[in-house]
Amino acid sequence: DETVKQSDNFEDFLNKLRAKNIEVKYQDYKKKSGKCLGFKMQGQKYFIYSQNLGWYYEEKQINKRIYRAVERRNETKSEARTRRFMNQDNRLKEFFDLSDERFSEGGLNRWARLQNLKIGFKTISVLHEYGFKDAEDFLNKYDSLTDEKLQNEESISVLEKKINYHKYRLKYLKIYRKYKPINEVYKKAVFQDRYFRNHEDELLLFQEAVEELKKTEKTRELPNAGKLAADIKSLEEEKNKLLFGNKSIDKKLKEYEVLKNNLAKILLDEPENKREFVHQKQVQINKEDMQI
Repeated sequence: DETVKQSDNFEDFLNKLRAKNIEVKYQDYKKKSGKCLGFKMQGQKYFIYSQNLGWYYEEKQINKRIYRAVERRNETKSEARTRRFMNQDNRLKEFFDLSDERFSEGGLNRWARLQNLKIGFKTISVLHEYGFKDAEDFLNKYDSLTDEKLQNEESISVLEKKINYHKYRLKYLKIYRKYKPINEVYKKAVFQDRYFRNHEDELLLFQEAVEELKKTEKTRELPNAGKLAADIKSLEEEKNKLLFGNKSIDKKLKEYEVLKNNLAKILLDEPENKREFVHQKQVQINKEDMQI
């Protein structure tokens, strides 16, 4: 298990085992069930095969464990904290609603109150883990993230309008450029009716493009199609950057949601919770002082 955590890939895992004088049989050893992975420690008479050790030691699972170990070795402190927080067992839970009928009985009521105290202590602990000085500091950060997300959404909406407008211009500019030669021939044709019948679709599209470009272009000089396409690409990159930013904000707000709700209950919504939590905290501090 330790070798799995220290390995970079499956081949590296096998090499590390061999370096520890553990004999390995892999791929070239076949049984009826197919390829087998076998290990033999020093002093052992027979190989032990992964399928006999259980699914946790099969090649597919070992690869998954190595990949997870590599990810954890390379993650930042912030990413590690987020992973621990989002883990189902470690995830911060919300306060139990003591007004719920389930907790009207004496025993369950006491249990729920005790759980709420534990949740309260963990809430404060998580608050400090995230590097916030106090609840006000956290709530200011939460509000600033929410405001940033709303500003990004407004900017995205403006950018989308610009992108759609430029795409509309580019669409008719391309049609105009494509069918302008046909229109030039049409104007000089001796038998215009016959030429029009033969090129009716192209000529109608050209006329439509002329009318639309009159609406979109303020001057008679038409824009360069390449520059217009480059502007669209630049605007789309800016939009994608904001979308990515909002995705990161959403992830952070999701992490903060339970913490925010719990702090609201401690500080604002439920004075009884706050009094009981503060009282128990003071009792704990007094006990520590007595021990000193």
